[in-house]
Amino acid sequence: MKMWMREHGPLLANAGLFVAFLVGMTFTGWNVANNEALRHGESPEPLSAYLVSGDFYEAVFENWESEFMVVALLIGAAVYLRQRGSGESKPVHAPHSETAD
Repeated sequence: MKMWMREHGPLLANAGLFVAFLVGMTFTGWNVANNEALRHGESPEPLSAYLVSGDFYEAVFENWESEFMVVALLIGAAVYLRQRGSGESKPVHAPHSETAD
């Protein structure tokens, strides 16, 4: 299991960050939407109602538009992590040395 995790580092890092940020964005957006509702004299909505609302979908798709952040993350991950089977990666078990030209 430890070897599998080492060989799939970029996948695990990106998936973990994606889930963490999506969960954080969900609860933050739900809080903002409920504060807005209370400010306008309406009752707050449960999380399940927020997850199917236009506010949630708008926030998610606006964040996914930031492809420059995703590209920067992938570049950073490629520098520090290695993926088994990638033609651009160095071998996982080989010692780290500069590539000779």
